[in-house]
Amino acid sequence: MFDRLDRIPLESKYAVEEEFQKDPHPRKFNLHTGVYKNDQGECAILSCVRRAEERVLRAQATKNYLDIAGAAEFRNVTQELLLGRVTHAATVQTPGGTAALRVAGEFVRAAYPNARMWLPEPTWTNHHAVFAAAGLQVRTYPHAREDEHALAFEAMIGALEAVPEGDVVLF
Repeated sequence: MFDRLDRIPLESKYAVEEEFQKDPHPRKFNLHTGVYKNDQGECAILSCVRRAEERVLRAQATKNYLDIAGAAEFRNVTQELLLGRVTHAATVQTPGGTAALRVAGEFVRAAYPNARMWLPEPTWTNHHAVFAAAGLQVRTYPHAREDEHALAFEAMIGALEAVPEGDVVLF
């Protein structure tokens, strides 16, 4: 059954993880995966996070499901933090970043069925698959010069200026 599935190539970004493991510096921090890990590779729970969780548990009065769009207060403060006070935006909460991309892909396909999704290059390999699974054609624009660890600003702006109207760009 699984032999019919395409293999997803290993991320070139995992090379960063390998470099981290080889680095002998005693005070290094690995922020590559987006979480803090201790020397045993475990995600430690910061004391401030533990205290916040305890406060949430003490205040919790129910175990009801969240609204389908997520916690309203969380959505509202997140939207205001990112966009300021606006009336022309909608915010939904997802269980994680990849889920957010899938929700966005489904929305784009439903609202703009002829739009193509433009992804930065490089990006995570699964981003291509997520948007393709949502039924979108995927294109890329230059974003970084990995060999120099720098933003490819001129190339990015040139490519973005050429994106057809009606297409969608992921930043």
